[in-house]
Amino acid sequence: MAANAQRKRRIAVLGSKSVGKSSLTMRFTQNTFSEMYVPTIEDTLSKEVTFRGQRYVLEITDTAGQESGSPASSAQTLNVDGWVLVFSTANRKSFEYLRTVRNCLLESTGHRTLPMVLVGNKVDLAANDRTVGSDEVTRLAQEWQCPAVLTSAKTNQNVQEVFDKCLYEVEKLNGNIKQERNCCISVG
Repeated sequence: MAANAQRKRRIAVLGSKSVGKSSLTMRFTQNTFSEMYVPTIEDTLSKEVTFRGQRYVLEITDTAGQESGSPASSAQTLNVDGWVLVFSTANRKSFEYLRTVRNCLLESTGHRTLPMVLVGNKVDLAANDRTVGSDEVTRLAQEWQCPAVLTSAKTNQNVQEVFDKCLYEVEKLNGNIKQERNCCISVG
């Protein structure tokens, strides 16, 4: 492959219903945000990006909320390069549920670690509406050895960073990037 040839990477966005998976995906791929909640069945959107001088096409699968049934179907684990695990900072259950999602991903892929990003969405809400603290997010990210990002799809806070970090994790696993980060949380 030529040095500047376009690479395709597939990313799955997983989490409970109503945490903002579709909003994050739409904000990143189309720079739009809708206040109206419409449950997602499953949708795949693409965006061309340049990351560290390399061109990529990111195919992002926006999944349905996983509470009902299996947290991670085989379609969400097969042929996926990286995962974005999303919770709402105003919904503790959605944060706790990601442990189940991650465990199912580890089991279905057979890997001990995965290229993923832990994402706390809806930081635009009032502080007293939040039920998950940034210190908890940092601890979980350290335990999982993955980056964490606090975002707002509504205000576009750190949305680009989510997908940049996921692509970084994918390329690091593929041996295209040397490890150079310490686990930290981005609050922007």
